[in-house]
Amino acid sequence: MIMESSKYKKAVIICAGPVKDPGIIADVCKGCYVMAADGGIRHCLAANVRPDIWVGDMDSADGSLQEEAVKAFPDLETLTCSPIKDDTDACLCAKLAAEKGYKTITVLGGIGGKRIEHMLANIQMMHGFKEDGTDIVMMDAGTKMYCLHNEERCFDENEEGFISVFSLTDISKVSIKGLFYEYEGELKNSFALGISNEFCGRKASIAVNGGTLLIVQSR
Repeated sequence: MIMESSKYKKAVIICAGPVKDPGIIADVCKGCYVMAADGGIRHCLAANVRPDIWVGDMDSADGSLQEEAVKAFPDLETLTCSPIKDDTDACLCAKLAAEKGYKTITVLGGIGGKRIEHMLANIQMMHGFKEDGTDIVMMDAGTKMYCLHNEERCFDENEEGFISVFSLTDISKVSIKGLFYEYEGELKNSFALGISNEFCGRKASIAVNGGTLLIVQSR
């Protein structure tokens, strides 16, 4: 795939879920292809960030919100789809970003909220796209979630906070070094053995072979 515009290196999807630190939106969106997923347009309006495209079935965007968006962002490209569909609005955005050639996607407004099932759907989306070669990171203030698939991630000694490791596949063979709890062996998706590990002022690494992990970093 070829990117439509060389000025963009990454894509950002802004979902309708809560964003604890609204200031993160403008910072993360700088220099990125910005996609508003349905009600995520509210966050764009609040942060005065013009999306490059607005995608969704618009079930979370009533008429007044649509009018406000059109007024604030004239000539905004909009892709409206049927509410009877297989993909979530976030997944529609991710598929469109992948079609445009983006291999790195950040999701804002995808963690927590009243509809916790949407966060679970986002985790499944991250899993599927990762195994197809696209990295999706979900972020909010103090929280970052991403997947590792048959690879190693290294961390320097300045990292702080908690880090949890979950197997998304039935079994993942892992090597965890330099964290408070080190481990060599298997993680299963039926037991949360890897929860609440900690950085402890030294270089660390997490490697997975023959599986996919969900990594959750929190401060």
